Amino acid sequence: MNTKLISAFLALALASMACGFELPKAPAPDPEVTENMSVPAPDSDQVNLELAFRRW
Repeated sequence: MNTKLISAFLALALASMACGFELPKAPAPDPEVTENMSVPAPDSDQVNLELAFRRW
């Protein structure tokens, strides 16, 4: 008899704790940035290109 009462009490306590639990909200994304790049064609046959995207 006591184990049923205790298990019911624990189930209700667990359910009430779960209802009050909130996850932190995700931060809003930064605005989208679009940039056009124009590079003239090189005179040689071999080309090396390096792009570095950094977030400040």
